[in-house]
Amino acid sequence: MKIVACYSTFNDAAVFEESLRSLIDLVDFVVVVDGAYPGTRDPHDHSWDGTIDIVNRIAGSKCSIIQCFQRLTEPQKRNLYLGFVKANFPDAWIFHLDADEVLRTAEEDFKWLRSEEGTHYQVARIFRNDSDRREWYGSDLYTSLFERTCFHPRFYQGIPRLHYAENHWILRDATGDRVEQKYNNVSLRKAWLEHKQAARTRQSTHLKDFYNIYERWKYEKVVRPLKSYLPFQLLEVTDRFLSRYDLHPQKYLDRVYGYTLGSRTRRSDRSGSRTQKDW
Repeated sequence: MKIVACYSTFNDAAVFEESLRSLIDLVDFVVVVDGAYPGTRDPHDHSWDGTIDIVNRIAGSKCSIIQCFQRLTEPQKRNLYLGFVKANFPDAWIFHLDADEVLRTAEEDFKWLRSEEGTHYQVARIFRNDSDRREWYGSDLYTSLFERTCFHPRFYQGIPRLHYAENHWILRDATGDRVEQKYNNVSLRKAWLEHKQAARTRQSTHLKDFYNIYERWKYEKVVRPLKSYLPFQLLEVTDRFLSRYDLHPQKYLDRVYGYTLGSRTRRSDRSGSRTQKDW
């Protein structure tokens, strides 16, 4: 089974080379989605600091670069590389990481992911040293406790219509369920990510420079189904209850599954057919 590394970048040359070199010999392919974010003050729509040159120099033909045709939010950019991998490597592990993360001691775990045993899982977690959180919370004790449990889900395979929904860290499947709660997951034993956030030298200094909140909300309300507000366990119990009394659960639940935050309430037109309007 192949492993495809995926990045979302914009002017990350200061940290990207070390990250890319740490994994280029371990993965089968690299996908880079490059472009500025909505609300970024930089007038350029794509990286101009040498980020793309680094990709071409290190990865060569082993990489595909997708330059955004317009300014996209982080979830939108990540969904671009998810779509690319599904179309070109349908059975591969999708490995997401940031440009300021360096892969360490991953040879054995990557070999295991490619094995028959690794195919029994759909989600794999990897440890990341978030020691920089000490300056956020001001507590060495909190940091040490946090680091012991800081395993991030970064590897995904075999999940139908995998996509980022309401933000850039929540992934959902075709029915709107959170994948980390629904699918088999495993934590890698030796591989870990070294977070180089302190070395990042972006021009923007505040979150609002990276995201235009209104633009991101317009996107998320359309792609996130209303069903996703309900816990998967509750939906499972509801389905069993309706089936027990022969109430044909799919007939009723489809009325909820089809809606998103951007859907108007259904109404009947003059011909009597049901229609659904989107904002």
